Amino acid sequence: MRIQLDGFIRVAGNEKLNSAHNVEMYRNQFSPFSNAHQLRPASIKTLLIDKYYGYVFDEFSRSPVGLYGQSSMLPTYPIDLIGNYGVLRVPLRKVPRRVVRSRSEPQAIIERLDRDTPDEKRFVFRGQRREYQVPRSRETREALYGDPDALEPALLPSASRRNRSVDAVIGDWAYLVQFFMLRYVESARKWASERTMTDICSGHERAKSSPHFLAFAKGLAQHYGMPTFGLDVTSRLDIAIWFALHDFKELEEGGFAVVRPDRDAETLPVIYLFDVHPFQGFPYSNVRPVGWPPGRPDRQSAWFMPTGWGFRLNRPATYLVAAFYLDPSRDFGPQPQPIELFPGAEQDPFAEFLETVLAASDGDLKELMKDFRWVV
Repeated sequence: MRIQLDGFIRVAGNEKLNSAHNVEMYRNQFSPFSNAHQLRPASIKTLLIDKYYGYVFDEFSRSPVGLYGQSSMLPTYPIDLIGNYGVLRVPLRKVPRRVVRSRSEPQAIIERLDRDTPDEKRFVFRGQRREYQVPRSRETREALYGDPDALEPALLPSASRRNRSVDAVIGDWAYLVQFFMLRYVESARKWASERTMTDICSGHERAKSSPHFLAFAKGLAQHYGMPTFGLDVTSRLDIAIWFALHDFKELEEGGFAVVRPDRDAETLPVIYLFDVHPFQGFPYSNVRPVGWPPGRPDRQSAWFMPTGWGFRLNRPATYLVAAFYLDPSRDFGPQPQPIELFPGAEQDPFAEFLETVLAASDGDLKELMKDFRWVV
C-alpha cells in the first residue's frame, strides 16, 4: 500500500543521493515517540524524501503515526515553560509559542537563555507580519506529528516562494558585484587618503579570491531584492520587531511606502528566535570585504542563513528556539526609522549603482531583481 504524504517525493531505491541533494545523512530516522516499532519497509524498493527537511525513509508498509514525534508524548524541557500560546512542530521536537506584551518580555527570556548557551552559538531573530504554515493535509500532519492540527511553520527562502532559481544568473550577479568594486575604488580616489585607498584596494582583491566571496554576494543579493536560497535574519531584537509591525505598499510612481497595517487576532505579528551555529549562518559583517561601503545589510545588522535548498527547503525552521507573537494593542518601545534601515542613495552607494545598472539592462537578472525599490 502506498502511503500518501504531502510534501514527500518518491525516488527509486537505487537512486544515488549525495550532498548536492541536501538530504539527511542517515535513512529512517524515526522519533522514539512514534509507532516506528510497528513500521516495516514495503516490498517495493522506493524511498520517500521530505522536501522540506531532507529526511529519507524506506517506503512504509503501513501508515506512520507521529513519524517526527507525537506531540502529546514529547518530553517537556525548561524552554517549553515559557509558552502561553501552544507550540509549533518541527521534526523531532516542539517549539514554544508565547504572546508578549512588551519588549522586555522576550528580552528577559533571551538574556536568560544566553547565559546557558555555548559560545559557538548565537541567537538571531526574524520578524514577520504574520506566520505561514507548511501546506500539508490533516492526514499528513497526523502521520508526522500525531496531531492533525499541528502547526508547522514555513520559513522558506525567497527563491522557493517565488519558484525561481538564481543559478542561471549568480555568475552575472557576482560579476556585477566585482564591477561595482572597481567603480567604487575609482570614486574613492577623490576623497580617500593614501592609507584608506590601500586598505580598500587590498580588501577588495582579497575578497575576489576568497572562498567567502560567493557567500557575501548571495547575502548581498538577498537584502537588495534578489530571491536566493537563504533566509535573512538579524542580530537585533528591535529590528525584528520593526519588520513584524510594518508592511510595504508599492507606489505607482515607484518605490515602496512603509505602512503600519491593522492587526487582528488571527494574524498576530511574530518574532522567531533562532539558535544558529557558525556553519548554519553567518553575520554579513564577517564576509563584507574591507573597504566595501555600508548599506542596507549593515543598517539591519544582517545575518544570512543559506540552508534552504535541495530537499531541505524549510531547514531554517529546525533552528527555531521560540516564537514570540506581538500583542498589537501594546507598545514595544522605540524602533528604527525606515531611513535608518533602508538608507537613500547618498548613504548606500551600492544601491545607487544597482538602480542605474538595472534601469539600463534587461533579461533574467532584471526580472529577478524586480523587487528592488527605494523605500520612501
